[in-house]
This record gives sequence, C-alpha cells and structure tokens, in this order.
Amino acid sequence: MPTNTVDSNTVGLSYAEEDSLGVVASPVFYPLDPNEFSDFGAELSTVARNPINASRQRRKGVITDLDASGGFSQDITQTNLTRLMQGFFFADLHELPTTNSTSGTTGITFTIADIEASGVINVEAGKGALFKAGMLLRSTGMANAANNIDVMEITGIATDELTVAPTSTATEASPAGTLEVIGFEFASGDAGLTLADNVFKLTTSTQSLTDLNIQVGEWIFIGGDAADECFSASSTGYARVEAVSANALTLKEPTFTAAADAGSTKTIRIYRGAFLRNEKTPSSIKTRSYHIERTLGNDGSGIQSEILTGGIANEYTLNVSSADKLTCDMSFIGTNSILRTGTQGLLSGTRDATIPVEDAYNTSSDVYQQRLFVHGAAPTPTSLFAYVTEASIGINNNANGQKAIGELGSFAVSVGDFEVSGSVEVYFSTVAAVSAVKDNSDVGYNLIVADNNAGFVYDIPLLSLGGGRVTVEKDEPIMLPLEKQAAENSNGYTISATYFSYLPTIAMPTV
Repeated sequence: MPTNTVDSNTVGLSYAEEDSLGVVASPVFYPLDPNEFSDFGAELSTVARNPINASRQRRKGVITDLDASGGFSQDITQTNLTRLMQGFFFADLHELPTTNSTSGTTGITFTIADIEASGVINVEAGKGALFKAGMLLRSTGMANAANNIDVMEITGIATDELTVAPTSTATEASPAGTLEVIGFEFASGDAGLTLADNVFKLTTSTQSLTDLNIQVGEWIFIGGDAADECFSASSTGYARVEAVSANALTLKEPTFTAAADAGSTKTIRIYRGAFLRNEKTPSSIKTRSYHIERTLGNDGSGIQSEILTGGIANEYTLNVSSADKLTCDMSFIGTNSILRTGTQGLLSGTRDATIPVEDAYNTSSDVYQQRLFVHGAAPTPTSLFAYVTEASIGINNNANGQKAIGELGSFAVSVGDFEVSGSVEVYFSTVAAVSAVKDNSDVGYNLIVADNNAGFVYDIPLLSLGGGRVTVEKDEPIMLPLEKQAAENSNGYTISATYFSYLPTIAMPTV
C-alpha cells in the first residue's frame, strides 16, 4: 500500500555511462552518496491561451518546452568520484596496468589466472608484457586474506608469470579481486636527483623512464617508508613531471626544496596514480553522457525513480573550507527526464548497491599542501600565503541543450569553452599577492590531499589572479580575497588531477 509521504532518506542516486546520447543498452549503474540536491529532473514551460473574449479569462495553456538538468553536492572520499570526473574533463584517465579499469581502456587491463604460494602471480596469456621488473603492485579484495598486500615489488617476469616480493602469497585460483600497478622501485644506485641551472631532474643510469608510460603533467611521490627507499628526508615528497626522456624526469613544483642527491646505493621508490587532464589533441577529447537515476522510494508496487537522460557533465566545484569536509557541487545538462512507477520498476541493468564506506577528506588534517605561487626560475616556488580560510576550484563546460521544432526537450547538448576558475581567501602577510594581481603575473596553484595511505592532487599550472583588494576590519586579521582564472599552459592543458590509490605513510600530512 502506498504511503502519503516519501522520506528523503529513501532516496538513492546512481549513474551509468551511455552508449550514445540518451541511449544505454546494458547499463552499469555506479552508486553516489549525495548530501543534497540543488535541482533534478525536468522543468516544463507552458504558454497559456489568452484570446480576446468577453469573460476576460485565460484558456488552458500548452506545454512548449522541457529543460532537463540535475545537480547535487557530495563529500569527497577516496574513490567515489574518480570515474565520474572523466565526464567533466572530457577525457579518459591515464591508468597504470590494472584488473579493474575505470576508464575502460583495454590496453592496460588484464585478468589474474591464479596466485601461487611463495610469491608467484600468473596473469592472462600475453599480458605479461604490460609489466616491468621493479613495478610496485597492490592487491585488494582477494578471497584469501593473505593475498591482500599493500605493496609488492615485481622481482622477475617469465612470460606471463610475475614473481613478487614479499613472497607471502597463498594459493588462489581465478581471483576476483583487484591487482594494480601503483609505482616503481629503481635498482640499487640507479636513481638520483640533479639540479643544474635551476633545472631539477630525477635521473637514471639504466632504467628507461619512457618504458614506464609516465605522463607529462602527472604528479608522483618520491620516496618510500623504508630508509633505503627514499633520498634524504629533505628530498622526499610530491613533484610534477614537466618532461620525460629515456633517463630523466624533469620535475617542477616539488613540495621539498630541490637539491642534488646521488641516491648512493638506495633502491628509490616512486608512487604513481591514475592521471587525468583536459586534452588538447582532438582525438583524445572524449564526450561522455550519462543516465543519472534518482530513486524516490516505494509507491506500494515497487521502487519509483526519475532518470536524467543524455546528461552532460557541466559544472564542478571543489569546496575547501577551514575546519570542514572537502565537498563538491556537480551539475549536468540533459536532453530529457523519465519517470518510472514502482510497477514499471527500475531500468534494467547492473547495479552495485554497495557504496564503499570511506572517510571523507577533511581540511584540518588531510591537506598536505595548498600552494599559490608566482612562476620563477627556481624549481621550488615560494607560496604567496601561509594560511587559507576558503578556497575553491571550478570547472565549467558551458553546456546548453539544443532545441528544435518537433522535439520536447533537447535533441542534443552543445558545449562551449572549457573554463577553469576558482577563488581563495588568505590571511594577509605581505603585498606579494597584491603585486601579482597588479602585474598580471604567471601564477600556479596546486592542492594535495592525503589520508589513510591514499590521496589526490589537483594542479592548475597557469593562471592569472583577480581581486586582491585587502579587507581590513576592526579587531579582525587582515584578509586578502583572490580570484583565479586558469589558462592553457605550455604543455597544452589547463588542469590536471592525479588520483593515488596507494601512498606510503611518509606521504601523509603531518599535523
């Protein structure tokens, strides 16, 4: 029997990537856990009949248009939005070899044939070529708990057989868990740091760095938890890859002071993640559209739902407020909206009803670094501020529904310029930031967040600053609000994100 009201706590939200605009064949729905909705569904436009008549009354109107959209806010956790962010960037993630691809890229995926005792992993035929000795692996979700290992190093490869250390694996046939590459360990004494003419590099003597498929713009973490896995303590941290050659990674904006370090006989580790950037090459720009399904409780016959179809990712805002969770606001522009009764039931498809129970990232203890800086000659820039009260990063794809005669709703969604902007409010300390606004200086910004041995980096390599009017109030500290307007950098992108599924403990913030 239907109830007179439906509690909002019965509402669920999930999304599926469409095969073409508005069309799904065998959808896979991924769950979301929103905090609130800003709007969702269809807004109808009507025009009333208003003929000249003695009664001076209007006649019933007609429906003339339908605008479909959806917006919601959500906490930022380790894994809940990485897949969906591809829609906002209009690009595929650059992933490392994995059994569980987020981007759907087939060239880096593989399956596990079986796991043997004493450190042997057999992958499917022909996939051994994806791996190099020295790669670091992480295994999760295996039925045998002994095979869930945070960090394993590939010590040898024989066709499709990987020998790993530690060797504490146990026998398991056709494992259903996830095995993924998370980094690389260089051979003893092979990796070093050089600094010459303000050019900072990680160099190798033997290992070819081009064999590791490292992307320009990708952020890496240099160093491991053991003393022999990292350079000196003052040369351990995050850095952005500016260029890649066979035996050198040119690094920019390290979180530590750039300095030469030969590495001695150490087996240096670097940790890597899935890398996402807006792409310059047209063939690499990918438009994704979504079915976004909101369930609306049980009407007595089954679960009701409304579905935004043809949803194009339009606006994304990452909110960074002091003493708070990291949250984001997302909005989509769709072509139509569908309502389904409980009798009709949910759309057919595969659904994962289990939302991973993960802690939200917070702004008090999980922010490793937030740096806004003027570009200069030195590889390690100086931040324009010490403390921040509010910050945001925004993406706008300027999407609009396209209308036509004979179509209720939109028959297509067009997109405009890819815009990246944001704001930051800081405690005023020097006039350097104000000068950067007045001088229209080339500025960069990055945000590094980490917790529970995982994390992410948002990076805007080139932007200009606006605002900059110092706020002075009685009995209050002097504040400085700044506006950020990003632009394409010399490597052809505006913003990037690197998502680390695993980071060593040394990469966590210290508070």
